[in-house]
Amino acid sequence: MKKTKAILPLAAMLALTIAAGCGSDKAQAPGTGSGTSSVPAYCTDSGSSSAGQMDLSKAKDGTYTAESEKNPKIGYGKLELTIQDHKITKATYTGIDKNGAVKTEDYGKQDGEIKDQLHYRKAQTAYKAHKTYADELVKVQQVEKVDAIAGATISHDQFVDAVNKALAQATR
Repeated sequence: MKKTKAILPLAAMLALTIAAGCGSDKAQAPGTGSGTSSVPAYCTDSGSSSAGQMDLSKAKDGTYTAESEKNPKIGYGKLELTIQDHKITKATYTGIDKNGAVKTEDYGKQDGEIKDQLHYRKAQTAYKAHKTYADELVKVQQVEKVDAIAGATISHDQFVDAVNKALAQATR
């Protein structure tokens, strides 16, 4: 009986691990998908392993702004992206909270004070990630190479969304 009790949790974990591997690697909000995949104009599919990566050779010089999709709990992000000579030369990403206020070093505080330490730490992780994501994009020149920061994955998804929208403008 004791062996059965010890094996059941392990079997359950194994089953969950296997099931998780069968899922999609792209999160999508319910009711937002069409069931088909579309490739933005700035992406290329040459049949190589780099299929779907940004093709900045099609981007026009200029500064482009875009907003991510809004999340009812955490807000959205605003991106300003500068492209010169087919390179991203500057990126600024700003988080906007659900009430429309710019996320600052006070993001996560309630009435100006830290009342929930866990909430504040999570909020600050997301706030600090905004600059990191933008700086990393300028460095690596590919949004696909900008890694998500643990605790700021929704912010990362919003950042990628805003970059995709800005690059779509740049290739029109």
